[in-house]
Amino acid sequence: MFKIKTKKIILLGAIFSILLISSPLGFNTIYGANNTWIIDVEDKGMPGNMEYIQGIIDNASSGDTILFKGSEYTHLANIIVNKTLNIVSDVGTVLNSCNNHPEEPIFRILSGGSGTKIEGFNINAKEAGIIIDNATNVKIGSNNITAEGIAITILDSLNTVITNNRINNSGTGISSNNSNNTVIKNNTITNNDEGIISTGNTNNTEISYNNISNNNGFGVYFNNNGELQDNIKVLYNYIENQGQSGVYINSSYNILSIISNMITNNQKNGIYMDSGTNTSGQPTIEYNYLLYNTGFNTFQIQRVQTDDQHRAVLVIGYNFYGTNDRSGVSVCSKTTTGIILIKLSEISKGIFQIAYTTNDTGKIIKEMIPNYVKVNLNNNSQYQYVLIKNGTGIADFREYNYSSTGNEIYTYFLTKTALSINDNNIPQKSISINSKISSPTIKTGQTTKYTITVSNIGQKIIKSINIKNMIPNFAIKSFNTNIGSFNKNNKIWTVNSLKANEKAILNVYITPNKAGTFKNTATLTGDSFNKKSSLTSLKVNPAVEVKNSNKINTKKIRKNKYVTAYTTIKNYGTSSKNIKVRISPSKGLKTYNVNYKTKYSKKTNKWIVKLPAKKSVTLKMKLKGTSKGTKKVAFNVNGKKQNKYVKVV
Repeated sequence: MFKIKTKKIILLGAIFSILLISSPLGFNTIYGANNTWIIDVEDKGMPGNMEYIQGIIDNASSGDTILFKGSEYTHLANIIVNKTLNIVSDVGTVLNSCNNHPEEPIFRILSGGSGTKIEGFNINAKEAGIIIDNATNVKIGSNNITAEGIAITILDSLNTVITNNRINNSGTGISSNNSNNTVIKNNTITNNDEGIISTGNTNNTEISYNNISNNNGFGVYFNNNGELQDNIKVLYNYIENQGQSGVYINSSYNILSIISNMITNNQKNGIYMDSGTNTSGQPTIEYNYLLYNTGFNTFQIQRVQTDDQHRAVLVIGYNFYGTNDRSGVSVCSKTTTGIILIKLSEISKGIFQIAYTTNDTGKIIKEMIPNYVKVNLNNNSQYQYVLIKNGTGIADFREYNYSSTGNEIYTYFLTKTALSINDNNIPQKSISINSKISSPTIKTGQTTKYTITVSNIGQKIIKSINIKNMIPNFAIKSFNTNIGSFNKNNKIWTVNSLKANEKAILNVYITPNKAGTFKNTATLTGDSFNKKSSLTSLKVNPAVEVKNSNKINTKKIRKNKYVTAYTTIKNYGTSSKNIKVRISPSKGLKTYNVNYKTKYSKKTNKWIVKLPAKKSVTLKMKLKGTSKGTKKVAFNVNGKKQNKYVKVV
């Protein structure tokens, strides 16, 4: 009894733990190991929203989820998060600042809120969107944030992760001060006054895979007034801004990695190292696309430190500067850099590879950030944008219009990189047709397969193809094709288009019902072609299988009495057959009567009968015994002979 009662109590507890209960505060809670508090009420305005939302947070326990399902809440200011919470929206809830307190953020995460996640919101803030203050392990993800001041502020915090957010139309996208181990990844930070700002003693910062573009000031800004900001990583970002440099550095460091970024069209330098930039080792600056930045002397990389005489040589890796000539690379003096080139090569007729390679070893640089390169054929009216990924891309010009001679493929950055096209390598249209028979000799009633193969052996697409005269005029048992459509009635195969190196195959199965030799030449027309296949010849033999049996109705008769000789012939084949039958009695037996008289010749003593397929006939001859003795009856069916005997007494 005790065990059974205990099980019931456990079951009731399990049911209770998932009940949805109405709270006195007006929100819903799903109770479990970690509770989910659901916010799904109408906008309460000021001060109702603040009291309502802050009340939920204050009543929640660390580890709980605050799930917003309402569409929009206004007049929010300084929502304090001081415990570990998952604050999320699965409907893109809009959160708006309070006009009476514009200086306050919508969310302020304090040290007690370490481990908190904020995800899935549309945040419209005045001075600040989210402030992370002295907290650790905070995650801000998949939000759309606009703030007249700073969208996301990180103060004195550790292990902050900011991913997959869209931050635009703000004063500053992200600001980090005196914070370590910050990861800013996969965000779109556009149309702000400043992109990402890092100040104070901020170390171990990774900024990677972001789109940081169309901001009025700096793209990425590191400034500790010459003091240490160490282990900075700027990786695989698109950085293009309107007013300042793409990457600005005014801090000392031991480790600085600026790798595989596309830093273009910034109104000052691509990478700018101000006078406070001091290093105990060489930075890693390589595999970057640095072009069209318009700072002092259009330097793509500039250092403002001691004079040239006392300045150490800055040694950096391979970067792309839009030119194959080192003298055309615009970087600050006493800088040693490798150069990445654009290389064009012909793979096949009309198909070209574009590759980023080192200028000295020719190695393909797979680390280059994916980007599009404009590739021209002969002039600017014929071009395509080719995606270069993992260092290479393919330009397919097979369907473009070529000149009769003197064709050229080229790209143009600061200088032109071109490849002449040999006249013999101009893409052409070419097609072939082939026809064959699986069994060129068959009997009537058997099935054979015609296979017609049309191959595009050129480099261009061929359109509007029609093929006819492929098979003899027999009924079609079945057919199949991998490309196009076949009309069983008019026996025309239509292929709308055939790509280069592509094959169209049609199989047609026919079962001839008459004998003969049938010759065919398939004809292909369309797209200015008129071609014929090789001749195919199908020999159809009659399918005849004749069997016969001979007998006499008795083996003994009296003189002047009668005996009947029979031959039964059956055609098991699929075609008709002329049958010649002779029944020849010996002396002493006289022919009295025959059946099928119209088929019988008294002169030759023979029947000639046309026997249809699957039919049989029995021929009879009645004989009279005119003398005594053993008499022979000779049968001859199409040359097949047999003797039978009868005794006349």
